[in-house]
Amino acid sequence: MNIEPVAPRHPLRRQDLLEFLPALAEIQETPPRPAGRLLTWLIVALVTLGIAWATVGEVDIVSRAPGRLVVQGHNKVIQPLEAGVVERLYVREGQRVDRGELLIRLDATDETAEIERLQQERDYQRTLVARVTALLRRLDTGDAKAGDVTAGAETDALYRARWTEFRTGLEVLEQESSRERAVLARIEEEIRKAQAILPLVSEQSASYRTLSETNHGSRIQWLQQEQKRLEQRHDLSLLQRRLHEQEAVLAQLERRRAAHVATFRSRLLQQRSEAGRLLGMLEQRLVQLRQAKARRELRAPVSGTVQQLAIHTVGGVVTPAQRLMVIVPSVQRLVAEARVLNRDAGFVHEGMKAEMKLEAFPFTRYGTVPVVLEQLSGDAVGDERLGLVYQARFGIIQEELEKGESGIRLAPGMALTVEIVTGRRRLIDFLLAPLMQHLQEGLRER
Repeated sequence: MNIEPVAPRHPLRRQDLLEFLPALAEIQETPPRPAGRLLTWLIVALVTLGIAWATVGEVDIVSRAPGRLVVQGHNKVIQPLEAGVVERLYVREGQRVDRGELLIRLDATDETAEIERLQQERDYQRTLVARVTALLRRLDTGDAKAGDVTAGAETDALYRARWTEFRTGLEVLEQESSRERAVLARIEEEIRKAQAILPLVSEQSASYRTLSETNHGSRIQWLQQEQKRLEQRHDLSLLQRRLHEQEAVLAQLERRRAAHVATFRSRLLQQRSEAGRLLGMLEQRLVQLRQAKARRELRAPVSGTVQQLAIHTVGGVVTPAQRLMVIVPSVQRLVAEARVLNRDAGFVHEGMKAEMKLEAFPFTRYGTVPVVLEQLSGDAVGDERLGLVYQARFGIIQEELEKGESGIRLAPGMALTVEIVTGRRRLIDFLLAPLMQHLQEGLRER
């Protein structure tokens, strides 16, 4: 009789059979889980993908330059040139002022008094020059009214005394000349008389000589007539000699008169020259004093807002170059002044575009401001925190931050950071660069 095996209602699973084996056999017969193998291949794939991405992928190289917003023309510091006392204060903190508006007036009593004194001296010298010029004109024209500068000039004691002194001396010389000319006229008249008589006497003497030679007349009469002729001729010679002497006297008087006029003219010219020289010096001194007085009035060099007002007391004392206040210009555009690190200076050049982040407005909410590099200093300067840095100026393309429907206006003094993209670099270089550096530096001997 054949007994057929009865098939179990539920076939046994391999896992159920393995559970009844000894522990060692169970481990040996149990196949590995596919999830672990899958995880391993997943990790390998991710590593391979990461290496490939690091080899191909690139990131931006960003240079960060800290700085702040300033007005292009910079803030204007108001400082006195000299020490002084505050006479009046015209502004207050935060006040809006226009260019040329008076800010502070310092006491200028000394300058004012000296200016008034020099103006009086200058007016006196001007009057002196005018009066001397008037005397010279009167001297040239001989007109009593020529050269009058004012109605009072004619009655001025000094003006009249100098002219009277000159005229007195000139009149004395003219009187002497008149007397000598009268003498000269008498001599000329006597000469004309002698010249008229001498031919008659000569003719009479010749007649008596002829009569004496023909025995028709007395020889004594001829000799007497000849004596008269010789005396008349001698008198004429004496008169002619006196004429020359008198002419020499008149010439001497004329020279004395010319010398008197020349001396008076020379004195006047010298006085006018000296007065003109003093007048020029006074004018220069007055210009200096007016400038010094003008410097006592501190005015706004530009239109803007008063900030950092350091003095509030009328009567207070200020020292030279003391910082009294700052004028923040209001009509000039804003620029960003930043410090480029020394290691980044070789990769930054003018005209590069960059992004500006403001510390007061987080860029995640307000965004960034586009800027462009306008100027980079040619030499580095020392910074206590950053070391050697280069001063850079960035022009702001957009002076407002967009926030909703209204924008936020930028203001001078805001701290910022400028980010400049100087190039691109592969990700794998960040891993290989330190390794290559160590290999290059480590395979050397000192």
